Amino acid sequence: MLKVPHPMKDDDKGARFAYLVGMAMVAIVDGSIDPKEKKILLDRAIAMNLPEDDVMRAIEAAKTADDETVSSVLESLSERRQRAIFMTDLRIMAHADGSLKSEESELWDIFGDMVEINQDDRKALSAFADASLEPNEERASEAIAEIMKHDLDIPMSAIKFFLPSIEKISI
Repeated sequence: MLKVPHPMKDDDKGARFAYLVGMAMVAIVDGSIDPKEKKILLDRAIAMNLPEDDVMRAIEAAKTADDETVSSVLESLSERRQRAIFMTDLRIMAHADGSLKSEESELWDIFGDMVEINQDDRKALSAFADASLEPNEERASEAIAEIMKHDLDIPMSAIKFFLPSIEKISI
């Protein structure tokens, strides 16, 4: 389990749950939820101070997701900071089962379009997510420099959350 609290842990509970639903949508878009994906959902729920049973509620909501569900998720994540963190976590979720499937990538792009994060910014967030998945100091420094260059409002709490094993980062 992650020891660093999620950067959205103090946000409104509705926003945190909507975030979890969005993550579950990416997990389920390819037809099923892999055990690694379910573990990420559980870890995120705990890190965001949500009850563990919210994971199953989020999965159920994702299974029946429609345009209204997507709109609700995105309306709950109204701040650029929230949306950048969300997009990072979605990318991590998309890679959770070891491969990025086309459905996951398409949904990531749809969410990116809807939250008005352009392709260049998405590339920076993708690099940040990748650095989180396979952390090393050089890769982390490059990813952080990119998100800063793109002014993505990623707070230090998010950097610490997504890159907890990196102790020394130079930019």
